[in-house]
Amino acid sequence: MILTAAVGASTILSGCTTSADVKRLDRAAEAIGRQVAGANIPDFPSYCSDPMPTVEPKLDEPVWGTQRRWEITRDNENKRVDWCADFYGRVQKGARSGQGINDATR
Repeated sequence: MILTAAVGASTILSGCTTSADVKRLDRAAEAIGRQVAGANIPDFPSYCSDPMPTVEPKLDEPVWGTQRRWEITRDNENKRVDWCADFYGRVQKGARSGQGINDATR
């Protein structure tokens, strides 16, 4: 990489280059820079890895009461899963488009 930059710099400084060569060198340097930098993917939110809470029947509680609490817990779990999928969908989209990954999560 350093050798490529040195050769490119010496070619440019020597004046034996065309604008097409300069553009090609710039594209190559940009591609190498992206490969070296890698992806700065944010940490997986702990919110996304929490287990689904359990719903335990309470003594003297009607069956429909336990069922209703379970339905609320399930709805909250579905909302959490949807949020996590959306979050990492934006991260993935940002990485593929060349946009900053951290910018995609805002």
